Amino acid sequence: MIYRQSYLYPPRPEMVIDKSRLNSFSDDYVAQIKMNGTCSIIMVKPSTKELICMNRHKEIHKAWSPDIKKMSWFLNLPGNGWYVFVSELLHNKVKGIKDVNYIHDILVCDDDYLVSKTQSDRMSILTGLCLKNDRRFYYEIDQFTWITKEFNNNFEELFNSLNQEVYEGLVIKNVNTKLKLCLKENSNTSDMFKCRKPNKLH
Repeated sequence: MIYRQSYLYPPRPEMVIDKSRLNSFSDDYVAQIKMNGTCSIIMVKPSTKELICMNRHKEIHKAWSPDIKKMSWFLNLPGNGWYVFVSELLHNKVKGIKDVNYIHDILVCDDDYLVSKTQSDRMSILTGLCLKNDRRFYYEIDQFTWITKEFNNNFEELFNSLNQEVYEGLVIKNVNTKLKLCLKENSNTSDMFKCRKPNKLH
């Protein structure tokens, strides 16, 4: 399906689970680290250097503007078409971290709208786009661009190891779930769960 540039609502988990459930998931599920950031939709057409960043409510970010120098990876992707990524914008919520985009999904790849592609398919496409350094909980493309890692087991142990403020918890995803048209906020919320570390808000 060819993508015509427009806003796409990001897949996101709505159901919150307790950490006691983390080790009950089957082999069809993976865990990603949930960062302490703001959901960001990154729409970019590298061939023309067009770059649009919005939040999950279809609004331009109010407290942050993209710095082209810090987003050079996005602007040098191959092909002539649009890309759409879902990321957590890490900017001022955690001391010492600014202008970082932590990418955890791809919805469009060089004008190919990835409808009907599974979670596993999309992660393969995403990780295949770059050379990256392997950090403990994520891959680092450069100082300002990180990509999620996926973990296949021991989810509760992983959760308990998240001992820094930047790590908010886990998102559990079914690798076989296929992307639906991203037309509404709840278009892609099934078979995804979030488990947050306790803090004063939850």
